[in-house]
Amino acid sequence: MTSSEIQVRGTNDYSVVSKASMCQQGYYDDKFIGTFASKRARRTPLINRGYYIRARAMASVLDTYIEQLAAIKVTHNVVSLGAGFDSTYFRLRNAGLIPADGLCQFYEIDYSETVTRKRDIIRNDEMLSTLTGDETPGENVGSRHHRYGNYHLVGCDLTDFALLEDILSSSAIDWMAPTLIISECVLSYMDPHTSDCLLQWCCTQFSDSILAVYEQVAPEDGFSQFMLRHFVKQGSPLRGLGAYSTVRDQANRYTSLGWTSCHVTDMNTFYDTLSRTERGRVESLELFDEFEEWHLKCAHYTMSTCCNAHPGSTLWRIYESISQTFPDCSVGKQSDSVGTTVTQSVITEVTGIRRYGHASAKIGAVCQNCDSQSGVVLVIGGLVNQAANGRHCRSDDVITWCVDCLLVNSSLPVGGAIGNRVYHTATTIGRLGVLIFGGRTSPAKPCQTTLILTVQSQQEGSFTWQPVPPSLTQPEPRWRHSANSLTINVFRHGVRCDLRRKDLFRGS
Repeated sequence: MTSSEIQVRGTNDYSVVSKASMCQQGYYDDKFIGTFASKRARRTPLINRGYYIRARAMASVLDTYIEQLAAIKVTHNVVSLGAGFDSTYFRLRNAGLIPADGLCQFYEIDYSETVTRKRDIIRNDEMLSTLTGDETPGENVGSRHHRYGNYHLVGCDLTDFALLEDILSSSAIDWMAPTLIISECVLSYMDPHTSDCLLQWCCTQFSDSILAVYEQVAPEDGFSQFMLRHFVKQGSPLRGLGAYSTVRDQANRYTSLGWTSCHVTDMNTFYDTLSRTERGRVESLELFDEFEEWHLKCAHYTMSTCCNAHPGSTLWRIYESISQTFPDCSVGKQSDSVGTTVTQSVITEVTGIRRYGHASAKIGAVCQNCDSQSGVVLVIGGLVNQAANGRHCRSDDVITWCVDCLLVNSSLPVGGAIGNRVYHTATTIGRLGVLIFGGRTSPAKPCQTTLILTVQSQQEGSFTWQPVPPSLTQPEPRWRHSANSLTINVFRHGVRCDLRRKDLFRGS
């Protein structure tokens, strides 16, 4: 086994710890996953949410497939590619969705070393071994196939199709039975040619099947590049992403390999299909304020559901039922705009201004460098990257940015820093004033003070600030809101606050 394969196998151990963390925090009900975790560690809320949406998406496919076939007493298979220490079988068996009647044959395929470790864990755990029963003697192919009634552990490299076919045939698998093939974050570790061959092999071998693949996509954006570098650093590069980087590429991939229909759904779209009650439950579990990262993460993970069954057949109707939960994102929408031209310019020369979570406002000051009277943009607060250690920190400075010469200056206002706040608003008042409202210093600490930042003269670079008098009625503290000036009023639509409402801040 190569070092890269060892690192890929190691992703199983990280994943199962993360799944256990997600369940422990109440996102998902799976009392078996923790048994397979080598340790317990509480992951960040963002990671917990990521594993929740993954588990919820796969469960939606599996539960629909098994429930509908079990209801009509049809023999069927589930084949999990690169299953690792996944506990799906035990969850379904415990819930009664996989009875002991043998109608559902459940196959898990992974490296032999991983299968052996999983077998040992099952043997030594009373709860797991009670659900599987004893290993069926006399039907195992060496150390590569372990059968427990309707549960099969298959040790085989997914790139060795001949050996995989031999093992499955020796296990007496019914190739013609309806089959659900599932894969979670497996194909992206393989090179595109090999994974294409695997998908084509599955389509040919199982002629009446549904394929469900949970996988990353990586369009050319900053988040994608960060994700790719992360996996390279971990020693398990995502070798398969370059060839199929968008949802449309993914859909074209499966249909070109023989699957007659394919829907590709990103996790933002899938999350929106969940009930308001379920989303509210998830969003109340942990303090969370990484909404941009959450939506970016969901945009870069997809569920591809494919089918090669005959239209109108039992399995095709099940596929259509599954597809209702996963709206197809691979079909582009036509624009409703007519005769509209949008022009944009990309500024690449500016340095020292890269940040997020900040606020900006344009004032009527004169640039000290070029004497331009077009105005100066103030950039206030936010999160900046520390070049020394690569970590983000909150900024308390004020940056002036000329809209003509693009000169950037950073300075502290007269009277000291305005404080480390992020996700606030900056609203221009008059010609040389800015109202700074809201924001937070941490996810649990909203900023209580509203400030008025004033330019001392027409020349930018000299600022002073003062708090709005406490006697003046102010809106409730909030962050991630918007603010606009309406003559002498500032109008705010609050987002992250206890009461979502519109407020008028009246100034004099």
